[in-house]
Amino acid sequence: MKHRILLTIATVVAASTMIFGTVMAAKPPVPSPLDLVWAAISNLQTAVTGIQNTIAGFWDDSTNTLTASKLSYSPARTHVYTLSPFDFGPTNSEVKFNRFDGGEGLSVAADTPNDFGRMIAPVHLPDGAEITDFAVRFRDNSTSDFVVHLNWTQWVGGSEASLADVSTEGFSGEQWANDDTISHPFPEAPYIDNGEFAYEVVAQWGDPDGNNLQLLGVIITYTISEAE
Repeated sequence: MKHRILLTIATVVAASTMIFGTVMAAKPPVPSPLDLVWAAISNLQTAVTGIQNTIAGFWDDSTNTLTASKLSYSPARTHVYTLSPFDFGPTNSEVKFNRFDGGEGLSVAADTPNDFGRMIAPVHLPDGAEITDFAVRFRDNSTSDFVVHLNWTQWVGGSEASLADVSTEGFSGEQWANDDTISHPFPEAPYIDNGEFAYEVVAQWGDPDGNNLQLLGVIITYTISEAE
């Protein structure tokens, strides 16, 4: 009887052990903190590999450097290009002009022959820039007027035309006037192309009137979507 009871107890213990072991085997193991760290590192490596694959052709694994064919801005960035009276020079020896400090501007002497009062300044904008506004600051205390042009000149053939124009006609005193209707030679691609064109600002005094009619400055606003 004693042996039978012990056998029965042993049988129950063995069965209980088998059931407990089965339950423990079915329960997923709890990861240790170290396991979690390694998993995070693995996920990060996978993400970096995905980024490298996205920019395939630019990533150098041997040096861990990224080389990009271009850097683009989204949205495009707005910049300004300025000209002061001291950026302008005469187009011929007939022009008699003055440039003043202390808030004074550029003027053409009244004894300059009519239609010879022409001053010019080069414009250097980055390739791909799109001009959005052409603004001129002037002082007009005269019955005469002058016109300021933003021009392009084609390298081959010498064709020349205006991108934008500002006139002092109808203004008096110290004023800003602007033209934001830019007329590009290729309207379907209205961008600066330094390989095809040169750009300049031309101020034309049709009837010079000395210090009564002064050019004070020019601001060209443009956008650029790609870094040089």
